[in-house]
Amino acid sequence: MNLYKNILKTLILAPYFFAFSGMLIIPNGDKKMAIFLIIGSLASLFFSKINNINLKDRLYNPYLIIVILVTSYSIFSYYTHGASSREMRALIVTSIFLAFYPLKEIKNNLLISLLFTGSLVLFLNSFYYHQILGYSRFSGYINPIPYATICAIIGSIAYSLILSSSDIKERLICTLSLLLVIYPLITSESRGVWLALVFSITLVSLRHISHKNLTKKTITNLIIPILIVSIGSLTLLKDNIELTIKKTQSEIHQIESGELNNSIGLRFQMWLAAPSLIKDNIILGSGDKHQLEIKQLYDDGKISSSLYEFNPTHYHNQFLDKFIKSGIVGLIMLIALMIYPVIISHKLSTRKEMLVLSIVSVIFIASLSDVPLNHPQPLILFLLLLFPICSRCKRVSND
Repeated sequence: MNLYKNILKTLILAPYFFAFSGMLIIPNGDKKMAIFLIIGSLASLFFSKINNINLKDRLYNPYLIIVILVTSYSIFSYYTHGASSREMRALIVTSIFLAFYPLKEIKNNLLISLLFTGSLVLFLNSFYYHQILGYSRFSGYINPIPYATICAIIGSIAYSLILSSSDIKERLICTLSLLLVIYPLITSESRGVWLALVFSITLVSLRHISHKNLTKKTITNLIIPILIVSIGSLTLLKDNIELTIKKTQSEIHQIESGELNNSIGLRFQMWLAAPSLIKDNIILGSGDKHQLEIKQLYDDGKISSSLYEFNPTHYHNQFLDKFIKSGIVGLIMLIALMIYPVIISHKLSTRKEMLVLSIVSVIFIASLSDVPLNHPQPLILFLLLLFPICSRCKRVSND
């Protein structure tokens, strides 16, 4: 029986292992991830049956209810006014897996193993594409920005565990994970995600200080990992950082001279056009028709030819993009998906509270200049990591 239980546990956790490995580098990895989530769901059913776990009680989990509502609205939108099939598929299989997920939490040693695996896979993948094949930003089948967002999530979680762990071995592995993931993050040239990681590390550091007395040990624990990462990044990736800074300065100068046909300028144009795209479809959004409305705005002379020719598939802001395509209903659900974990985080242990802050803050800041949760890979990781934490919202004294 113990062997049977261990096999089931392995199958239940298989989606986590694949999420931090194959899903990130295998072509159509998100589709293959669906298979792992279905297998994990079936294993969860058998595991719950032999351990007499009442799955009905789990259906009353507030965060699961939010995930199911988001999934249901995604299905409704897809069959009415249009929505992303990849996002819908990711939500369906993930919500089914989470509904049946029987384990109380992700153990600390498992999470650290996942972080190290993910950081090593991302590092080797980026090294292969950049150093061996000679590409610049390109790192495989995932778009550079969501790819960088995953790097930032792993990096921020690793940093929070460096601060909260008292085990030297765990802290060393997390420091190495943080170092490894900096390479693919920097070479992605995703400026918004760089800022997301910096913001997240700052927020987690401040929260750590608020829980501790400001002693020499606390300051040392904060400074050492930041110094290691900063020196390592500036030494090994100086050219990439300088190139991105120069590119940003050039785009700012172009905008100051009235030229908006660049990455930052096009974002500004999309954000300015958002109110016009929202006003006629406030409740449910315009779905797939948003591009027709862009054409209408161009015909009416309300947007530039550069934005019209760019023909945006999304609006480089998760909140505006959701409002435009899914209306106020979709926006409220998106906010609930992000804010609920933060609201209940004070009921968690300090370690889990910092994990919640690290994950949500990266996604929130990245959402200001991109749409990370439109992509199945960051979306699946976001839910797989947060759900087990949010399922235990009673404060515990010993993790």
